[in-house]
Amino acid sequence: MVRPPLERLGVEITKTLITYNFYWSVIQIAIALYAARAMGGVSWVREQLSLDDVKEVKSLALIAGLALATTAILWSFQLASALLYGYEYYFDIWREAMREVPPLVQALHGRHRPVHCGHM
Repeated sequence: MVRPPLERLGVEITKTLITYNFYWSVIQIAIALYAARAMGGVSWVREQLSLDDVKEVKSLALIAGLALATTAILWSFQLASALLYGYEYYFDIWREAMREVPPLVQALHGRHRPVHCGHM
């Protein structure tokens, strides 16, 4: 499908954001692993991160609440986009963008699903 220039720009922006976010996540993980190793490796990490810190119900509830809130925010933006542009158009843009990103990014995001946690 040949898209008008502004629509094509939207697809290019979507591809760029998805690809950038993926590679930035990889860089963050690499830096974190390097920093943990430089500070003492696995023994240092075990000293810093203890399961005793999250045994309280309050801590577990906070972690679950933050994860749920983050997921809800992501889903609400995606749902708003789908409602604003129409589901078919939204899915077409997503599929087109995913066809053109690198294979590693496709593997993470899925080739045909516009939401990170499953299908709408």
